[in-house]
Amino acid sequence: GDRPTGVPYLVFNPHPFPVRGPIEIENCLDHRPLFQYKDRINQVPVDVLGPDGQRMPLQIVATEHSAIRDHAWRKRIVMVDEVPALGWSFYELRLADKDEPQSPPASPVTVDADGGALANADYRVVAKPGDEALRIEHHGRNIFGEDGLRFAVFEDGWGSWGGMNEEPDSIDISKQREAWRIVAVDVLETGPWRGVVWVRFAGANSCIDLTIRLVAGVEVVDISARVFWNERCARLKMILPAGEDAEFDVPGTTVRRGPQGEVPGGRWVRIHGKDSQTVGLASDFIYNFDAKDGCLRATLLRATRFADDAVLKPEDERWRPATDRGEHRFRFRLTPGGEELPREAQVLAAPLIVQNVIPATVLPGQAGPLPRRGSLGGLASQDVELLALKPGDDGRPVARLRNTLDKPQDIALNWLGQRHALSLTAGQIATIRL
Repeated sequence: GDRPTGVPYLVFNPHPFPVRGPIEIENCLDHRPLFQYKDRINQVPVDVLGPDGQRMPLQIVATEHSAIRDHAWRKRIVMVDEVPALGWSFYELRLADKDEPQSPPASPVTVDADGGALANADYRVVAKPGDEALRIEHHGRNIFGEDGLRFAVFEDGWGSWGGMNEEPDSIDISKQREAWRIVAVDVLETGPWRGVVWVRFAGANSCIDLTIRLVAGVEVVDISARVFWNERCARLKMILPAGEDAEFDVPGTTVRRGPQGEVPGGRWVRIHGKDSQTVGLASDFIYNFDAKDGCLRATLLRATRFADDAVLKPEDERWRPATDRGEHRFRFRLTPGGEELPREAQVLAAPLIVQNVIPATVLPGQAGPLPRRGSLGGLASQDVELLALKPGDDGRPVARLRNTLDKPQDIALNWLGQRHALSLTAGQIATIRL
């Protein structure tokens, strides 16, 4: 009849291992507003059917649009599910017959609006206006000690290429100009499956906004950052007081370093602290670090002159523009720093793909040959990285694999129902035809 049908979505996992985490879907429930719910938009019953056709536990969150606020015409939900390795899951967002209660997770996310605290079964994050740091606990342990996670501006008058003669001061950017403080905290989402808190750190001229997310059953602190940067001869650093001995992801391998000034790093870094405690940091933006005084410090932005090798002060040559000024967005994640860290970095760089499917292709009676949940293949070993999966010169698929261990290992790559066995030497990168 006149009732709207559901909106189908296909979620694809591009990684050779299963990925469990939050999935967000937003769409119109009908091609017109639902007039019967005018001024009652929070009472619209919404369902998501999973790959097995059963109702999925979900949490309704704010839509990205801000138009026609008194009419129910669009909904956004978040749910937690696992998508198979190199595979897909099919979901359907729909207007439900009635608003039926759903079972919450065994350990729901909690948000203390007054105290600025956000917690799930693994992590607790506390942000209070006036403080200089975020307090982050993992299973009750304050992972950054009493100092907490901080942001500070450091003096950096060196030119575009740093010290042209490797001057010691040019690779030890440690003179702090300004420590930022928390000036505002707001709760954006509350619910059993996900809690979100917005925090602003600010200094005299610049600020950083952090949108911090915790998800039920996911042992990760997920943070989206937005920086408004207006400095000269300066460097913005995020300070993680968890230790100064760190293991870095670099192209083709990893390297472990102690304090030695400014050094490059890749997609993730594992900090080794006291009593064998570790903290993991994965990012899609941060590639420069230094360690000193028991802290790992990550460079976020740098305001230097373009193509300039002079050592200058902020007030010198004010007419010359500085790099990095303006707005910047990036994401990073904090993890326990175990075997999950490289995979979290890969998922951050290439998240689950959520694709709205053309309804005409999934009408009843027109099902295709593939199931609503499936996998093209996967890797049995988590110590092997899939670098590429592509057509070869002869049209046959080619897989490029890297052994991340410093010892040989026998692995198996499954592809389209076939098992491909391979022996890799320590640190080897190998290419095979499938």
